[in-house]
Amino acid sequence: MSWETIYNRIEDEFGEDAVRNAPMSERINFRVGGPADILVRPRHIARLQRLMRLISGTDVPTFIFSGGSNLIVRDGGIRGVVIDVSQGFDEMSFTRMPDGTTHLFIGAGRTVADMVDACAERGLAGVEWGAGIPGTVGGGIKGNAGTRDGDFAGSLRSVQMVEFDGHLSDYERRDLVFRYRGLVKIGRFIIVSGVLVLRDGDKAAIRKSIDDMIAWRYERQPYEMASAGSIFKNPPEAPAGRLIDQAGLKGTRVGGAMVSDVHTNFIVNEKEATARDILELIEIVKAKVKEVHGVDLLQEVIVVGEDDRTPQKVSAGHMLQRNDAEERNDDVD
Repeated sequence: MSWETIYNRIEDEFGEDAVRNAPMSERINFRVGGPADILVRPRHIARLQRLMRLISGTDVPTFIFSGGSNLIVRDGGIRGVVIDVSQGFDEMSFTRMPDGTTHLFIGAGRTVADMVDACAERGLAGVEWGAGIPGTVGGGIKGNAGTRDGDFAGSLRSVQMVEFDGHLSDYERRDLVFRYRGLVKIGRFIIVSGVLVLRDGDKAAIRKSIDDMIAWRYERQPYEMASAGSIFKNPPEAPAGRLIDQAGLKGTRVGGAMVSDVHTNFIVNEKEATARDILELIEIVKAKVKEVHGVDLLQEVIVVGEDDRTPQKVSAGHMLQRNDAEERNDDVD
């Protein structure tokens, strides 16, 4: 079955929620990148399952999009189907448990900011570490988003996923393996919801902690400019931003991309940068830090897509399966 036939079937099934040649630069924080062949918003579990059954067994590549907070899309765009789970999947409910804790059921499409604010409003503690982290809950779980004060892995009770064959699965936290900024799981899957464990706290103290963290971030990170947050993971030797700064890279530019002079582990889209500008600057930073410090920086931001629009089929074994927040790193340097 040709890709075109599959795209036509998706359009027939999803109508206005299927967009051909969807401009990804309008959807990601970095504001760069070419279009996706077709972007689909399933909006709820049953429609997502239907979509996966349409795609399953074909050679059409698939990318799971969850808000674009730490994503670079190359200038040629993304071949295949982009599944946007940042729209819909917005359920949120609180259940008081016999042990005195409260369980928060939250859909993958909710933002981390929504989660933090809703808990603070109810005087429930346990997710203050999420203050100021961009992106959605689904992407946050997949990437184990957090800071040195906590992360999703430490707060989760369970996770619900749709497998790539359309099967809906529930996983207890004890059955999941998380690493630094990532969920380790064999196979292809899409997170649709999670349950987090919260405890009673002082409402005023919780709100102050959140406000202080957000203020700290806005003072020390370039939130007024288009970026994808931390570009590199923090290596054992020192925070990545410190190594980059000490290598004399602050303010370094390629085209419209610049190493931030506010926080050097951020690259910002200063003047209509292209994805190529950003990726070239990333390589310059890696090389210079290696030269000065002998440290190999590991990339935090996710890079997808192609450099040009030449159609190219890939096997199902090479599907784009990573959630755009898979490696979210918002550790405070």
